[in-house]
Amino acid sequence: MRNILAIACAMAGFSTQAEVTSITLGLDVNSPYGISEPWVTIRDGLLRLDYIESVASAPDRKGATGELRTKNGRVPDVDALSTAIRELGAGATLRGVEATIVGDVAKQGGDLVLKVTTTGESLRLAPLTKPVQRGADVSETERNAFVELTSRSGRDALKVRITGPLRARTAPGAPQTLEVRIFDSPGRTQNQTKEQN
Repeated sequence: MRNILAIACAMAGFSTQAEVTSITLGLDVNSPYGISEPWVTIRDGLLRLDYIESVASAPDRKGATGELRTKNGRVPDVDALSTAIRELGAGATLRGVEATIVGDVAKQGGDLVLKVTTTGESLRLAPLTKPVQRGADVSETERNAFVELTSRSGRDALKVRITGPLRARTAPGAPQTLEVRIFDSPGRTQNQTKEQN
């Protein structure tokens, strides 16, 4: 709930914000004290990566996650992040990445894709399989988010903000996949029907 409120407050206007507005790393650590003990090492290592703008000073202990932002609204490469975290020497591995990304949704072939306009990147969209936050429950709304988004997508591109797990490429050259956990578009949230506007 905290993440949803933070996203809502930070993203009051779509057009004035960076396209990748937040990134949550789900981390598994080899420490009896949880994520807090190795977080300083993890944070310092992440800040050395040239595409990372900032990293939260403290992790979310309950969800075993940490927040970061990338430079210029760049979509992180999940495989590269996984390798970087493993090589930090903090005894941490990447469990998953959740991102909040603003872009245009359109149908492309048999897929629904999100086009990140400032970077030109395209992400394949898919239903939510598993949240990044440890112990998180999936609501009915989150479970049905992809189906709802698909029903709203037509021939024209639809401007949306989507939050969900970012999955690595399934093959070289393939796009990364963004699983739809929650979404909204200007003037309408996921929970509203088409008639409500």
